[in-house]
Formats: sequence, structure tokens, C-alpha cells
Amino acid sequence: MNPQKLKETLAEDWEFFSIYKDKFLRYIKEELSLKEKHITRERLETFLKLCGEIYEVLFNPERSVKDLYTLFEELLFKYGDYAKFLITALAYLAYEYTNFLINQELNFKKLYALYTFYSFIFFTFQKLYGEVKKRKIEEVKKKLLQEIIAIKEKLGINDEELLKEVLLSLLGEAEEKKRDISVKELKKEAVSLLNSGINTEFNRSYKNVTESGEKELLGNIERIFSLLEEIKEKDNKLEVRTYYKGLPVICVASITDLDPSMNLVVLESKLCKYKIFYQPGQEVFLHHPLLPISLKGKIFKGEPKEGILIVSDLRMEEDKFARRRYVRVELEQPIQVEVLTKGKKYFGVLKDISQRGAAVRFTELPPLEKGNILKLRIPLEGFEIETLAVVRRVDDKEKEIGVEFQLPYPEEKRLIQYILQKQQEILNRLRYTSEE
Repeated sequence: MNPQKLKETLAEDWEFFSIYKDKFLRYIKEELSLKEKHITRERLETFLKLCGEIYEVLFNPERSVKDLYTLFEELLFKYGDYAKFLITALAYLAYEYTNFLINQELNFKKLYALYTFYSFIFFTFQKLYGEVKKRKIEEVKKKLLQEIIAIKEKLGINDEELLKEVLLSLLGEAEEKKRDISVKELKKEAVSLLNSGINTEFNRSYKNVTESGEKELLGNIERIFSLLEEIKEKDNKLEVRTYYKGLPVICVASITDLDPSMNLVVLESKLCKYKIFYQPGQEVFLHHPLLPISLKGKIFKGEPKEGILIVSDLRMEEDKFARRRYVRVELEQPIQVEVLTKGKKYFGVLKDISQRGAAVRFTELPPLEKGNILKLRIPLEGFEIETLAVVRRVDDKEKEIGVEFQLPYPEEKRLIQYILQKQQEILNRLRYTSEE
């Protein structure tokens, strides 16, 4: 169906859309300010102005939908990382407009127009995303290659092929980690990598094939301690991270001693009062901008009164939990979750929860597939979540599913407050008291 015709059907309720515009932009502003704290005021305002333009093109009867392609292209090229906030706001708008129609005399023609129009919007967006991303990568690749070649003599490296391979490896890393590609950021990494004489595989080797056939990624010991020595000489600040009940527990420590022969590092962090860091055998991850990938190790010995941590068995391994966009918490008491799908009701136990989703474990796994939509009811302390959710993961072995909530913004804010409270309770239990 013609998108302009669909828009004309929705334009009959222009009064609703014109009133909702302020709420739409306010939601984007609040979410962006909360989750992208580094964004400047000027960049935020220009992004909101562009979102306002897109909103007008989509719903103002006086604007042509033909302008959408150009505006989406500008959005993706200038604000690629922030596009998700616009998409989420559009999803909430669909929810609010559907409720508006339900509270009026339900008009199925308008409802059909809304969801068909949204299909057109998301199809256009997805198509452009692939095109713009490819162009952006090519542009950054060209600029970055020029930057690296310009400094090769200063670094004393004349192998242009090596420089090109480092460039491609960096872009591959950026793509794998789904981060925005910045010339300035990647140039800084390239200089660090080239200065350290790193090769195109970052001196990572695959060794020790396990019985299950999986390959364990091990960093070269010499390379690891070379990097740690460099960190010690530069700013001597490492982030030490571990996890308890799904919650990241973090301390900042300095390096006091390195022993490559024993594969251990001695750290000092007098301000670190979390008991978990002093438990022998506890797995930890070390993070620092100079490290191409995090270091994984385990606590060999801890002295809480002196703030001394001895970490052994170091190897290069990605901290996959750190990639999570939202912090998850595992609750102390089991909570029964009611799941309604395809007219049938099932009961599971909440494994963990974040502001955007949850993991639910069952005695017998319901007949669910990735992408299914179901209804959830989760009774929490003081309130209850009742929402639609999308199945994002099905684990037959663990009899577990991962779901993404479709919560209205006010309910999501309430859930955020609940999760923050639970996080603080967990951290308080982990702290040493003055009597201990």
C-alpha cells in the first residue's frame, strides 16, 4: 500500500500526534541523557531537532513522506549510535496510539494503517542502515589508512603491508564489538598497537583444545606482562572486575609487582572493601585501554586489611559480561513467573532480571521459539510487572528462555529503581564492615 495513503489515514488523528510530539522528544532526551552521559549539549540538541523533523515527516499531513529517506540517511550517518533511541520512541508511540484507539471507538482501519506504515518505516530504516554503514566504514578506512601511513616513519615501522593489516584488524574488532567507528579512537589504538610491535592477530594464539573440541583463547605470557609493565609505567591504574549474582563488582587497583615466571601480578587497592575480591579462586577480569582484550585470572591470595590482591593464571579472554547493555541482578528469593502464550499458561522461576528483560527457567520448557511474543506476569516487592515480551533466546539444555520486555516508559523507570535498590543491597552485603 502507498505509504502516503497510509499516512493520510493516520493524519485524521493529527491532533493526537501533534500533542504527543513533546512527549516523544522528551522520552528520547531523557533516555539519551541517562545512557549516553558523554554526549554534549550541542550534539543532543541537534539530534533532537533531527528527530523532530523525522516526526513531522511521518505524521504531519502537510509534510511528504518522500523526505523520510534523506532524513534517515542523515540520522544514520551523523548519529548512528543514537538511532536506537528514535526507534524505541517510535515503538512507544505505537503503543500509546493503540491505547488511544482502544479508548476511542476502535477503528481497525487506522490500526491496520499504523502497523503497515510502521512496516514501511522499519524496512526503509533497515535498508538504509546497511548502505550507510558500508559507506561509513569505507570512509573511515580511507582516512585511518592515511593517518597511520603519515606516522609510520615516526614509529620506525616501514612495512606498509603491516600497517594496512593493522588497520583492517582494528576495523574488524570495531565491527565485532558493534561500536561506533571513530577515526580518532582507532588511530590512538593503532599507534599503541604499532608501538608495541603487535602483529595482525594481536599475538593471540589458540591452544589447548578442550575435550569438547572448543578452543581456549590464551594470550602470550610475554605479551601480557609487556602490556602490564607499560600500564605500570604509564598511569598504573587497572580496573578489576568480577561478578556476583549477575552484578558487576568493580575496584580500581595499582600494580606493585609482576612475576612472569609464576604468571601472577600483585595489585594494591586500599579502597577496595568488597569481600569477593579476597576469596582465593575467585575469577576476575582486568581492564585497561592499553589492553586489546581483557585479562582473565583468579585470586591466588588476598589481604583485605592491606588491600593486596594477588592474581594468577592470567590469560587474554574477553569479558563477555561487560558487553551487556543493561546490568542484570539475580534475586535472593525464587520468584514465580507466569507465562501466557498461544492461549496456554506456564510457570517458571525468575533467574535474573534487567530493565529491558529477564531469564526464566522452567521444569519443562514450553514450546517456544526465538521471536515468539508472550505475556508475562512477574510479582516483585511492592509492585507487579505485567507486560508483553519477545523471546530472544531459547536454551533447551538449561530449560531456560531469555525475553525482552515491551514495557511502557513509566513502568520501566519503576523497574530501574527496583534493580538499583537490589544492586545496592547486594553490594552492601559484599562490603567488609569496620568490625571485620
